[in-house]
Amino acid sequence: MTVESTKIIMKSNKDKISEIKLKTKKCLDDKKGVNAIIDILCYSQEDDASVAIVAVRALQQIFARLLSVGEMVIDTMPDKEEDLTKGEKVSVWLREQYKTACDALVEKLDNADAKLQEASLVALLKFVEQEGQRPLDKPAAGQLSFPYTLLQSVVEKLLSKTDNMEALILRLSEVMEHDDVRFFLMKAIKQELGKTPTKDRNEVFLSNVLCALENLEFPESDGSEPLTKFLAVSDDNVSQPKLSSLAEQKKSFTACWMEFLRSELTSGLYRRVLTKLDEKVVPFLSSPLVLADFLTQSYDVGGAISLLALNGIFILIHRYNLDYPDFYKKFYTLFEPQIFQAKYKARFFHLADLFLSSTHLPSYLVASFVKRIARLALSAPPAGARLCVVFVYNLMVRHPSCAVLAHHPDYTCNTDPFLMEEQDPAKTKAMDSSLWEIKTLQSHFSPEVAQEAMKINHPVTQEQKLADFLEVSTEQMMEHAMKKKPTQEVPINHEKPKGLFDKNIQRFFTLV
Repeated sequence: MTVESTKIIMKSNKDKISEIKLKTKKCLDDKKGVNAIIDILCYSQEDDASVAIVAVRALQQIFARLLSVGEMVIDTMPDKEEDLTKGEKVSVWLREQYKTACDALVEKLDNADAKLQEASLVALLKFVEQEGQRPLDKPAAGQLSFPYTLLQSVVEKLLSKTDNMEALILRLSEVMEHDDVRFFLMKAIKQELGKTPTKDRNEVFLSNVLCALENLEFPESDGSEPLTKFLAVSDDNVSQPKLSSLAEQKKSFTACWMEFLRSELTSGLYRRVLTKLDEKVVPFLSSPLVLADFLTQSYDVGGAISLLALNGIFILIHRYNLDYPDFYKKFYTLFEPQIFQAKYKARFFHLADLFLSSTHLPSYLVASFVKRIARLALSAPPAGARLCVVFVYNLMVRHPSCAVLAHHPDYTCNTDPFLMEEQDPAKTKAMDSSLWEIKTLQSHFSPEVAQEAMKINHPVTQEQKLADFLEVSTEQMMEHAMKKKPTQEVPINHEKPKGLFDKNIQRFFTLV
């Protein structure tokens, strides 16, 4: 251990911070003070986070200034070290310290202290910006310069296999709106996925990758001006086809996602991916139909996975002409009693309302859904039963041909022809049945369910707003009912009591 290192250890944190600030000012004010960088680098390795953070910010200030003024730039590197001028030797030394600082900051990205992590990332992004705009090595004519190596080392650390780095990735997403950052970031993500075998992609790694992918932002149109932040602006009018072209960016984005979806996803990641696809992924793919296999396989999994795959499948059918003839047949089988206990119940019924909104659907198909939902209402909790009743009414308003189910002329209560166990909605014989289930719900113990069911006694002519019932739980219905004040007194005894005990009871206690 050197004498200088011993002195540093013996100082208090307050003294260390004061010395860092003093040495930083010395470096910024005078070129001769650059030797203080060594001491600041030592302070950045302190175990105490408060000292290390100040040192990291000092390194950011110093090297950002050196990069901005081109202090580390050497126009032509001589073949022999002896041929370097005094100024060039200083530049070479500064480059070495800059690389040491970058390596140290990258290592701190997985530090236990969140503030130190953030300070290190901010410093590294500042270096990427300054080095991108003022390269250490002058680019050849007709070429662009971007510090990809530094950015790739940051991405490699953020896509950790052991630590959740989503907080830092979200901080990185603040600069993802820039075309150059987005382009090279996707390149780095694709590189990390490519060099990591599928069997080695654990949940932590995939979660970090997913966080990066789902936070990418793209320009609204291909005609917008390229927005660059970290890229050196060329004086030679160098074309930037890949950076300025939305189509090229979408190709990179598609390649990243297709490589990511080759991974073995856990149930949690599977659900997270499916909830993001419709808004965060599909609009920015070069060809959304590349997701067809993934979504159809997800749709066949069953349970919550099938529920979440619904929207993606429907978008591909509705907007991108995906041919999926068994969509409604599979959708019909998802209506099971356990749907009322699912976390995504509200989302499911919202999508179901959307899928069954077309007036061009055949009557037999809609009638099958009406009967199946009405049957499920009999065993559903109160909130689910009321939701089913409203859903059935809306379908009957939307599809008047199904109104016959409300009062079927040929229906007898003893023989319901509807086949509940049939998986094909075309074979359920729903049009031959009647909605006796809704009539039964008129005797439901919940007044709100019974009140909704009573509406079938009169022609239903107007849809109700389904959103008002989607998020309501049975507990909320109970709380609402308990807050209601009785509109009239209900007698519970044929004689109004005059006290706690009547005369006969008092006489009994006296005899005893």
